[in-house]
Amino acid sequence: MDLVQLTTHIDATAVRAAIGTPDAYVTRESRDIVDQQVRERASVAALLILFDGGRHEEHELHDGGTLRIGRSITADIPLEDPMISRKHAVIERHGSTIRVLDDRSLNGVFVNGARIDGSQTLGDADEVQIAGFVMRLILPS
Repeated sequence: MDLVQLTTHIDATAVRAAIGTPDAYVTRESRDIVDQQVRERASVAALLILFDGGRHEEHELHDGGTLRIGRSITADIPLEDPMISRKHAVIERHGSTIRVLDDRSLNGVFVNGARIDGSQTLGDADEVQIAGFVMRLILPS
């Protein structure tokens, strides 16, 4: 598998000061700040940024790669929440096309606020929401 997981932490205090809110990561503005920082480093791989409380994780997605998301310990992106199925969703990349697939989850997958039916193609800066977790896609420049 041609998948590399990178974890990056940023100074949550600086983000809170810039945004002026104690829960900086739950706002679109704070996600935009991280988006801008990550976008400057994006090269060949697409990056999926997972926002989780006061931190974020970056997951690279290369051509032919797959990211499995769910409560399972074997998931590429394991998420702990009772609203999330063990095998909740899959994000796959084939060339320049990136799709998210709902893996028959009970509570669904949302893209930019709308529940998807089966699968949906993703574009730059699209946000995938699973339960309380938000992931933003950054395409290489």
